[in-house]
Amino acid sequence: MTPAAISLSDILAARERIAGRIEQTALVTSSTLSETLGVPVHLKLEHRQTTGSFKLRGATNAITLLGEEERKHGVVAASTGNHGRALAHAAKAEGIRATICMSRLVPDNKVSEIRRLGAEIRIVGNSQDDAQVEVERLVADEGMTMVPPSIIPASSRVRERSASKSSTRFQRSRQCWCRFRAAGLRQASRPPSRAGRHRHG
Repeated sequence: MTPAAISLSDILAARERIAGRIEQTALVTSSTLSETLGVPVHLKLEHRQTTGSFKLRGATNAITLLGEEERKHGVVAASTGNHGRALAHAAKAEGIRATICMSRLVPDNKVSEIRRLGAEIRIVGNSQDDAQVEVERLVADEGMTMVPPSIIPASSRVRERSASKSSTRFQRSRQCWCRFRAAGLRQASRPPSRAGRHRHG
């Protein structure tokens, strides 16, 4: 599956949508990596993000793009931890139902944290693929919107009651995520200002 084309206007729009909904984490220069590689290396400190990773950016952007009907049915995703935590947080902030599907191999501390954030947990099978099958079932049976943890979803076999509606919902989820990732990468690529070694974005 080929990702949707991303334009500059998509990037700027995504940046506007998530502004004020996430932490503005610092971009710092790594003197060690810069010296080792012979080029300036800058680190985006997304481990300081509200949910501990950059994935809150994508989840938040996806939530802001949901229509009224999609909000009513809720969102669903397969996750081994970080994406599920991010989606649970973003959905809770907007009063939207979130269901996170995970395999039995996901550590209890990650499951507990996602549950603490208000998401419904589905433990299914012994692999991420098994969890993804449950995601697709919920999309088909309950009309939920899938929010994938990467630019291209782990599986494109979305089984829904209405083929046309399922395709539209799936493509929208994928495109939302593509647009967010571009915005995040653009922010992360900015060099520090001359006035100092830190910059926020």
